[in-house]
Amino acid sequence: MWGTTAAAVRRLCAAGDVRSALAMLARGTKSGDAALDVTACTALVNGCCKGGDVAEARRVFDETPLLGLAPNEVTYTALMHGYFTHGQREKGFALFEEMRRGGVEPNLYTYNCLIGEWCRTGEFERARSLFDEMPVRGIVRNVVSYNTLIAGLLNSSWTDGY
Repeated sequence: MWGTTAAAVRRLCAAGDVRSALAMLARGTKSGDAALDVTACTALVNGCCKGGDVAEARRVFDETPLLGLAPNEVTYTALMHGYFTHGQREKGFALFEEMRRGGVEPNLYTYNCLIGEWCRTGEFERARSLFDEMPVRGIVRNVVSYNTLIAGLLNSSWTDGY
């Protein structure tokens, strides 16, 4: 037995079967299965993004509140990363602003994702600003935080002349 719809959706996404997970979510929603959770919706957002369907990921993200669930920092970060990965950086940055306006605090992974995107595009002042903001917001930097910033600097012409 699959258990709850939420568990089934998470398992299907973990197995890479996002289409079946979307169908399971639709059936569960239609039948009134209230056993959905934000983790299942986040798994769907992430799965859609990994599969290259960022528009579908946004649709799931937008439907999450209609299910009585609030997207959390992991949900936001999954969609943000999807936008960045698929060349929709302005949508990713707009989503970050939406996240902040909605009172959802970014986590370590959110910061690392944003720092990575700023470094990728050579906007190191913005990357450094976020990097500096992390401890102020109580976020402990990790090796990924440092390596992302260092690699971005080394892979650019920013260090030319030093």
